[in-house]
Amino acid sequence: MLENNIDRDVRSAVESRKPSRAFKDAMKLYGENTVYRVLDSFLGDLPDGQRIRKTALAISLPEADLRHMADSAELPVRRVSRLILLESKTGVSEDPLLQKGLSDKSAVIRCDAARFTGSGTDRTRLYNHLIRLIREDPDIRVRRSAGKRLSDSFADLYSVDFNGLPPLSQMLIIDALEGHSRVDEERVESLLSSRNKEISYRAARTLQRWGTLKRLFTKKGETVTLKAAAALGVADYLEEITLNNDNKSLATELAGLAGREDLVRRFTGEHGGFENHEKNESPVFSEIADTVHRLVKMDKIKREETLMKLPLNNPDFKSAAEKAFPESLMDITHSVLFDMARLGDWKDWSGRILGGLNSGDPEIAASAIPALAEIDPEAALAVLPPVLMNSNKTLRIAAAGALAS
Repeated sequence: MLENNIDRDVRSAVESRKPSRAFKDAMKLYGENTVYRVLDSFLGDLPDGQRIRKTALAISLPEADLRHMADSAELPVRRVSRLILLESKTGVSEDPLLQKGLSDKSAVIRCDAARFTGSGTDRTRLYNHLIRLIREDPDIRVRRSAGKRLSDSFADLYSVDFNGLPPLSQMLIIDALEGHSRVDEERVESLLSSRNKEISYRAARTLQRWGTLKRLFTKKGETVTLKAAAALGVADYLEEITLNNDNKSLATELAGLAGREDLVRRFTGEHGGFENHEKNESPVFSEIADTVHRLVKMDKIKREETLMKLPLNNPDFKSAAEKAFPESLMDITHSVLFDMARLGDWKDWSGRILGGLNSGDPEIAASAIPALAEIDPEAALAVLPPVLMNSNKTLRIAAAGALAS
């Protein structure tokens, strides 16, 4: 109840007609760290200019004070002050203090920096920083923020020689591309034939995320790309199509190539599924990958029921899952993978799960907490107590439940 009151009072102060006075009252009542934690939550993961300006009016501090706070050890204080400074600068300004945000230890601050940092007169400096984030940052949100900034602000400079990059860089750049042109699509399509299955699979998933595969299917165009993606197990878009006599044959063929027996049965009127495989049956790379992506979309209860049917104790299954989803690419699929690790008792995943807990993504972290408590209780006891003070309520509840079990 007290926490709800604090949240309400601070947000009301920001939205009030006299925000500066109301904010000072809130600071006196609740203290700086608590108030800034609420402000951080108010701004959200992708804050817009209006919210940042409202926050700036409420805080009403001179730039010198904000610049001092921008190096605070407290994440909410550091982030809020940096956002206000970033928003107040023009798009062409260059500020070394703010550019430090591109290398901050917090993923959310790196996201903010990628979105708002001014380019200065030498645009190539920020351009190179963004390229570095795309190629090296472990957090997918940061890579995507950098990719979007490149396409929005550096279209005249942004070009990628996919073939000249190492495999991991190719995958990271594919993940980071948000806005895209036909040229981008063609680049990604060319990677479908890569000998590296991780690259080709990620390329297929990107084309599906962009809607390219569904568009090609609907327009009844060339089928080479569709078949290449299906052979990699990527055909979720078929779940959304309207089946008719003209496309039924192709849809059934693609579903078969993708190992989507559920769709084949739907299109042909037959019945069975991957979840019903024998426990000792060796899994197929693309089949596991496709199953994980379907599980991401399920609610918690349905996901748990489906996971219980999978051969999680099969070493081949575990090995294929690790190959399909490398630890270096920590994205939302890991919320499912950590559930698999918990139910399959994958003891050697403790390090990967700790990485998920520190990923900065609440959904991934929420799945990592019970997994860590199950397979490495000692590590959980060491790292979960601070999570009880996290600004995210879901994470606090998950940590409390794990520590109490």
